[in-house]
Amino acid sequence: MRVEYREEPCKSALNPVKGMGFKWSLNPYMGCVHRCTFCYVRHFEHRSDRPSDDRYGTSIRVKTNAAEVLRKELARPSWQYEHVAIGAATDPYQPAEGRYKPEQLRDVVRAAREAGATGIWANLLFLRPGTREHFLAHLAEDWPEQVPLYEELYAAKAYLGADLMKPVRREVSRLAQEYEIRDRRELPLAPPPEPEQLSLSL
Repeated sequence: MRVEYREEPCKSALNPVKGMGFKWSLNPYMGCVHRCTFCYVRHFEHRSDRPSDDRYGTSIRVKTNAAEVLRKELARPSWQYEHVAIGAATDPYQPAEGRYKPEQLRDVVRAAREAGATGIWANLLFLRPGTREHFLAHLAEDWPEQVPLYEELYAAKAYLGADLMKPVRREVSRLAQEYEIRDRRELPLAPPPEPEQLSLSL
């Protein structure tokens, strides 16, 4: 499979996100050469009238100035030190890293770490239009015995229920504590207590 890499600078590195456990995302690339059959990004490609089938992932945009732009955005006085998810719409670790491991991603990770982006979050597979059809078709080719299970789990819905979601997130949370994955920013020191005022009666 021939993959086209398009080196294009970006005007903004951080993208606002709604309805997730984080408010910002950072994607050094647009498009993903891994082309996972279950990738939820296929839904957004489908919705935007872009290829969500086997053509997805054959053209990758490389944001060559992502580290520089991110550094400026994190230095703004208005930045509130909120959570940033790296690779929310594409895998940031692709074969192209052999060429772009940029100094680019190293600077991006360092800048994010300095801004306090230390945490881990988990989610389960969800199948929306564009992703659902592609995933189930490939599942039928490679693991046909799994098709009935997935059709039952995702019957008339794109997301799994809380009964399946919560145990996974609890386990990930436990592992995060075990490996001390946490926000290590220093908290401001509390002001000293006010001296007690004594009232003397003579």
